[in-house]
Amino acid sequence: MAEPLSIKILQTLKNLLDMYEYPNEEVLVLEAVANGIDAGARKIEISFDKNDSGHYVTFLNDGPPMNTMDFENYHTISSSTKTKGEGIGFAGVGAKIFLAAWDKAEIVTITGKNSKVLASRMFRREDNVEYDSSLNVPVKQLLGHRRVHHKYGTSYQVRISAKGFGWLKSNIEQKLRFWFNFALLSKTLELKVNGNTVQPWSPTGERFFKRLPYKKQTIPYYFWISKEDIPEDKRHIVYSVFGKRIKNEPVDWANQIKGENNRRVCCMADVSILAQQLVANKENFKKSPLTNAVRSAIKKAFFDELDKRGLIFKHEDISSKTNVVVNELTKRLDKVLQNPDLKFLNPFSNPRIHYVTLRDKDGNVIIQEVPGQQQVTGENGDDGNSVDISSGDEAGSGYFEDEKGELSGSTKPRKTRGISIIPEDFPDDPREGWLDMGNRAVVYNIGHPFSKAVANNSSLYDYNLTRVVIASLIKAKNDQTEMDAVTTFDYFEKILHDVWI
Repeated sequence: MAEPLSIKILQTLKNLLDMYEYPNEEVLVLEAVANGIDAGARKIEISFDKNDSGHYVTFLNDGPPMNTMDFENYHTISSSTKTKGEGIGFAGVGAKIFLAAWDKAEIVTITGKNSKVLASRMFRREDNVEYDSSLNVPVKQLLGHRRVHHKYGTSYQVRISAKGFGWLKSNIEQKLRFWFNFALLSKTLELKVNGNTVQPWSPTGERFFKRLPYKKQTIPYYFWISKEDIPEDKRHIVYSVFGKRIKNEPVDWANQIKGENNRRVCCMADVSILAQQLVANKENFKKSPLTNAVRSAIKKAFFDELDKRGLIFKHEDISSKTNVVVNELTKRLDKVLQNPDLKFLNPFSNPRIHYVTLRDKDGNVIIQEVPGQQQVTGENGDDGNSVDISSGDEAGSGYFEDEKGELSGSTKPRKTRGISIIPEDFPDDPREGWLDMGNRAVVYNIGHPFSKAVANNSSLYDYNLTRVVIASLIKAKNDQTEMDAVTTFDYFEKILHDVWI
């Protein structure tokens, strides 16, 4: 007769703990607070205590207490009552993960109201994790000498090492601000340490709060123009979900931010609409069209806010610049990127299915769904019945959704503009090229040492220009959809050959 596979609980917890790059005590704080938020807490009080039996940190949240069934499930690893996309804690594991950090670790949990509580004690015994519960053992017997002042909610008292106790007590406010700053800023969560309220991090300077419409929802975000340099891990965009920090992302147009402002601006956005896109340890997002679209929308909103305040260096209108390269290279490149297998690499086209207006054989305007490339009606002196396919922006009219995605859309004129190349001298920038999204162009850094080395050889210059442009397009796409080395090289080689030969 078949038997179920066995599992080593302690080793599993150790493997999960190894997924984090932070000190074990920091992971404890991260998971305990995240679980409180998932439970609906508006306030979490953290206290430190040491006595003859050890060093303890306690997390008390005011979320609704667990009922008997929830309490039973709480002691089953990987069992959770959370709905996917509605939590930020490590579902089914949470603070219990700390039991893998130290052989003397233990967690005493109390949940309920006043004297009507459920309690348990989880601890390690040799190579296993065990627990006692008030469902089987009287509460007083279970808690022993511990003094309990429990009014409402759920508390986790965790025994940690003396070294961990000292480190955590010294660093906990900094860690709370780092991980839960959006919740503190928006006042959706109050955090207290030994009775003192933790204040949010906010650099000196100007702070703004905005709401970005997205489809039928809104994305709240803060942004700062600081008077001092902002730490790299808070520059330029920090994404949060339900108030918890997920990841930080520098913007790809940082070189266009004027002067020292490059290091003095940041944005914090709460993208709870991406909760279902979180990976297992809730420290990144899955690669998906929705993730890419939301990130792009926030980047654009941040760019526009800085632009309004005159902080964005803009190249002149490319139609009036004499050094813009619009030649056989750009024409060939635009044509190559119309290839169905390569069109997704064009950052200036919409790779998703979208809608455009077309005329049918009777001359009536109809709406048609188009994957990737866009179809537009011609404006070249014909009768308007011809249709062009393009991966970039071509002259004609296209069907656009409104910004909120609520209305059916409208026809708007389009102006011709393919991919252009702007040579600019940035000797202090280590990059050879990058995208200028504002001008829908690739900037070629003629100040780069290698560019200077080939400047007097026309053939090498043209080849290097082609290489840098293609590399810039592929790098930009790889930021959204990671490709392995072989795939990246294959795309590079394919485009280079099609454009050059």
